Amino acid sequence: MKSSLCGPLILLLILSSSGVGAGLGSVVDISYKHIKSPLTWEMAQNYCRRIFTDLATFYSPSDVNSVYLNRYRSWIGLHKETSSSGSKWVWSDRQTHHVNWQDNVKNVEGDCASVTHPDKKIYVRDCGDRLFFTCRSGASYVFVLEAKTWSEASAYCRSYHQDLVSLSGDIFAIFLERDIPTWIGLHKDGASWKWSWGDSNYTNWSDNLVLVKENGSWQEALERCRGLRSSSDSNLRYDLLSLQPADNQDFIRTKIMQADTEEVWTGLRFLAGDWLWVNGADMLYTDLPSCPAPGQHCGILSKSSSNSSMEIRDCSEGKNFLCYSY
Repeated sequence: MKSSLCGPLILLLILSSSGVGAGLGSVVDISYKHIKSPLTWEMAQNYCRRIFTDLATFYSPSDVNSVYLNRYRSWIGLHKETSSSGSKWVWSDRQTHHVNWQDNVKNVEGDCASVTHPDKKIYVRDCGDRLFFTCRSGASYVFVLEAKTWSEASAYCRSYHQDLVSLSGDIFAIFLERDIPTWIGLHKDGASWKWSWGDSNYTNWSDNLVLVKENGSWQEALERCRGLRSSSDSNLRYDLLSLQPADNQDFIRTKIMQADTEEVWTGLRFLAGDWLWVNGADMLYTDLPSCPAPGQHCGILSKSSSNSSMEIRDCSEGKNFLCYSY
């Protein structure tokens, strides 16, 4: 056994209870669902929110590549909201995303937005138009092939999933093969646009990631994750989250921001002189201290960190924690 220069050796049985072998890669699972019903934007949003989580938000090119819309146009989670100070466009997740607007967008009337797949641009639409739409459901996206107004689409997503989709980065690649407009979760709020989905206490057990809003020590968090069971799938097991540098940091950060504590526990642990993931995943982080201070042997993710970098804390501190299913 390797000796440690940082204190006495402690071998914990928790390392063997996961049943996940060494060499494990990313445990973050993001998937998308298509709903083949044309709906308005609000109907799409309500549907996604009721059945899943929300209209789709795309965080990375890998998200884009996992969705195949095949020549459809849909509502997105972008809409215009009006207040005493004016109007603005807002996304459903209340985050700021780059918007690849249509040409001369300032001269176009309309308070709701759709994505047009052939030219990969977002178009202003009359909210009363009837389009298909995409809902976001946790880490999944559901295409709804039902023609609805933006309000009907939004209400539908919120009722059946979570909200209308929010779009970021290179997500438009998913729309290249469709030419039917679909709603997304973007609407105008006063003078600017915003996404329709904001932070909430909603936890979707169909997600691969589960935020547990209980304050526990690192050991308690580990035991709590491994004690979770799914009511719909008896084969699912849970463990504290492990991360890889290439994981979808934006999606993970969305989960962290919903926590009741400023920091959340992960499966990172310093044992026998090494940093490791308790599920046996590959350790690809190279900037962790080789000799951490006594007690500072457990890894957290913080709301204040802009890049979801790993930090270490005293393992006895009470925090919310992130579990994942496998």
